[in-house]
Amino acid sequence: MSSPLPHPAAFPPNGADLGAPAGKTGRILQILQARFASGHYRFGEKLSVVDLAHEFGVSRQPIMTSMRDLAGDGFVIITPQVGCEAAAPDRNEIQDFFSVFAKMEGRMAGMAAERHDDADMVQLRAAQASFEQSPTGGGHWNLDSVSHFHSVIRHMARTPALANRIGKFWHMANYILRNGQRDYPESVRTVGNRERAGIVAAIAERDAQGAERAMELHVLGKPHRVGLL
Repeated sequence: MSSPLPHPAAFPPNGADLGAPAGKTGRILQILQARFASGHYRFGEKLSVVDLAHEFGVSRQPIMTSMRDLAGDGFVIITPQVGCEAAAPDRNEIQDFFSVFAKMEGRMAGMAAERHDDADMVQLRAAQASFEQSPTGGGHWNLDSVSHFHSVIRHMARTPALANRIGKFWHMANYILRNGQRDYPESVRTVGNRERAGIVAAIAERDAQGAERAMELHVLGKPHRVGLL
């Protein structure tokens, strides 16, 4: 007996997919996107269309529609007559992705420095404080807090359409980062917290160039901090 269609897992507050299919197919796509972003799937993992169809209580067609959408976004590799598997980017692909992503997030930080108001800074400092309140240890303990921190900055940039599109890159960033090592020294977390503090300080001072550069360096360091580069 097939299981009922579950509610989509909570997605990081980044980039709602405005072009997603409607109805049950759209919900399946959201669930699978959330699984990738949460690290549910590992690099190279086989994805059974038959098993997913049984899980969601649907035919293979909506599953394959979702797989094609995911393949278009770089999450899935579809091999005709063989099947589907989770993408496994190599070191060069990871470096390329984060070099571009860092530029985009850096520009968002620069615009946030130029355009924010006092209420924005209250939210940003609260997001920064969440890292100090999070428990230490446990590997990817803070990726949801990280996503929220960056989404607050994109909101401060006052460019919703662009922020939405850049936010969608976080789905891929989280998938990649959650495939990195799950435990790392306290010193690594300390570096991340120090870098975020520098970003917040530059934004508060309306130092657009400083905020942009600090954010770019911070994002470039992410795959290194989880042992992928």
